[in-house]
Amino acid sequence: MSKVDMDYIFEQIDDDITNVLDKYIKKGFVSNNGKLFFEDDKILDDFEHHLKGLQNLIKMTYKEK
Repeated sequence: MSKVDMDYIFEQIDDDITNVLDKYIKKGFVSNNGKLFFEDDKILDDFEHHLKGLQNLIKMTYKEK
């Protein structure tokens, strides 16, 4: 089995998820802090937390037995 470039995969996932969020986040959304989705530190912290969880799930699929 050839080595998988996980950094590349994660970069692509980040881009893909960002595209999904851009598509489905309510137009004109402003957070309780008066900021846009990707400008609100609390929302970005949540995003990063869940993105890391998704990355860990994907890593698990590539681990050798």
